[in-house]
Amino acid sequence: MCSMNFSLLIVGRATLIALLGVTYTTDARTAAWAGDYERLLYDKLVSGYNKLARPVKNESEPVIVYLGIDFQQIIDIEEKNQIMMTNVWLRMSWVDIYLTWEPSEFGSIKELRLPISTIWKPDVLLYNSIDQQFDSMWPVNAVIRLCVSIVDICAHPIKSPI
Repeated sequence: MCSMNFSLLIVGRATLIALLGVTYTTDARTAAWAGDYERLLYDKLVSGYNKLARPVKNESEPVIVYLGIDFQQIIDIEEKNQIMMTNVWLRMSWVDIYLTWEPSEFGSIKELRLPISTIWKPDVLLYNSIDQQFDSMWPVNAVIRLCVSIVDICAHPIKSPI
């Protein structure tokens, strides 16, 4: 009886590994195709892009930056010295008119990650640290999302007072 249960256990694990292997292989092939489109899109976006220039057509226009702080955790509190060490994420978003593409030309990609060092970013610094070597920005990737918003005003009736 024991050997039979043991054999079934091994067969069960082998099946699970085989299924995971098939799933992984399928995802890997799909990712390879997506990788080709991502490389083409990356090359298109960074060629001729000036990370020092604000992303506006008219220099008198402001770049509206949305800023948020996601509080993650309290790491340490020193009551006597009134020091609190925290972990927060600084979230910023803005519209960059030069980072656009036609999804149908790039495998329907609507989101791409680029190194933050390759794109324009606002001069924002989270500064409230006791540490002299404080740097609020880790070298992370920026998530570039394609946002398309088209409003067809012809489809809506316009009512006006007589």
